[in-house]
Amino acid sequence: MDVAYAVCLEPAFTGGYFASCRDLPGVVVHGDDREGALRRASDALDMVLAVLIDEDTAPPFPTALQPGEVMVYPSETIQQLLGYYFAPSRSHSAR
Repeated sequence: MDVAYAVCLEPAFTGGYFASCRDLPGVVVHGDDREGALRRASDALDMVLAVLIDEDTAPPFPTALQPGEVMVYPSETIQQLLGYYFAPSRSHSAR
């Protein structure tokens, strides 16, 4: 199961881009260009999700992509761990 989160990219006043994830408010990063911002967003997703998983807190289910957003995938390791929380056999209301 591939899990991806919507990330909003916005040009930074001083140059580069800010990337933020509305599903995971702790993910706010800056990159020198779009690719750098998306790379850092992926790393930040891994860190925030790893903390939630380590604390045995169910990560939020990704919401639908909105206009202007880009889907960002966490690492394979985090994807495997998310499989436990987002498995079809688990009820979303139980979280």
